[in-house]
Formats: sequence, structure tokens, C-alpha cells
Amino acid sequence: MNWLDWIRSLFRRGRPGSAQANGYSPEELRMLAQALENTLPQEYSCAEVYQLLDQAAELAAQGADISTLMPLLHHHLEMCHDCREEYEALLNVLQAGMA
Repeated sequence: MNWLDWIRSLFRRGRPGSAQANGYSPEELRMLAQALENTLPQEYSCAEVYQLLDQAAELAAQGADISTLMPLLHHHLEMCHDCREEYEALLNVLQAGMA
């Protein structure tokens, strides 16, 4: 799920009786504001990132700096917990195999 889908999902949820603004916790509102603040003119979707994860993990396992080589992918990993978890798991497997 990309950040835009996540934002849409927040506004589709109903939370009757909540004392919070629009039914969302301060943490959810803070995360929304942070996602909007860190938005780039061009963003990768989760699907696009998943297609590149193996290549990025292999490069990182070899010592390459993916923030320089793949800045849009790196930015997405900074913003998306799910994709970052997948990347880190793959990187750990690759690094364990190199040891």
C-alpha cells in the first residue's frame, strides 16, 4: 500500500463516538502530516518497489549505497514500513549467505 492509499483508508474508516478530530488519534494525524511533508514529485508504488527489492538488496549486500544508486526506492523504504521490512529481511538473508 502506498502512502496515498493509506491516507484514503484513514478517511474511509468510521470511528463513531471518538473524541479525536475526525475520529483519528494524534499519532495517526502526525503520521499523515509527516507523509504529506515528505512527499516527492515522483514516488514509487509498493508494487514498483517490490520489483526492485532483490536488485537493491544484492547491491546493498555488496556494499553499494542504494540511497545514491536508487534514490526513489530508498525514499520509499524510508516512508513505507511494509516495504522496508521486506527489504531488510531479504538483505539479512543475503548477508547471512555471504558470511
